[in-house]
Amino acid sequence: MIAHFPTISANILDSLNQFPVNNKEFIIIEKNGIKIGIIGIMSDDFYNLVNQKSGAGIKILPTIETMKRLAAMLYPKTDLLVALTHQGVDEDSTLAMNVPGLDVIIGGHSHTRLKHPKKINGILIVQTGSNCESLGVLDLTLEKHHVISYDGNLVQLWFNGARPKTELSALIDSMKQVIDQDYSKVIATLKTDWKRGG
Repeated sequence: MIAHFPTISANILDSLNQFPVNNKEFIIIEKNGIKIGIIGIMSDDFYNLVNQKSGAGIKILPTIETMKRLAAMLYPKTDLLVALTHQGVDEDSTLAMNVPGLDVIIGGHSHTRLKHPKKINGILIVQTGSNCESLGVLDLTLEKHHVISYDGNLVQLWFNGARPKTELSALIDSMKQVIDQDYSKVIATLKTDWKRGG
């Protein structure tokens, strides 16, 4: 295991229907008297995103069904409800259309640089791109469990691979090295263009 910190993912189970590697479905953080519920979710397309070895013994619960259940449970217990997703901005938009009670979706996977929040069905969707090139800042004003105003933008951290070496960049590089080893093997060569679908 590369990460030495707890993870949040409501829909990843192991073969015993338990949460692997200390996963939790959600957490509730209280800051300045505001209770923030955070639900983690992984893409339904998980098995196409990881190599077979990494997906062995893993079961993925349906994202929308899982989010609806947890959002309904956490809404009365929190002031702000956040989905932390790894499924892409299009799927985040679908999630916003189908899960009442959410306030913010902080997404990843599609590497979309949303310079300002996208608002779908009253839910804010934010994503910062990839490779830690940007830091997302989202300011919210809350009133009675509703976001009544917001301002969000991206802060550019660096523009190319010549980023400064820090403790954080060393951690990122060490994780990238392990991942790159798994994905650097050539397993096939396409002789024609790859066409998805039937």
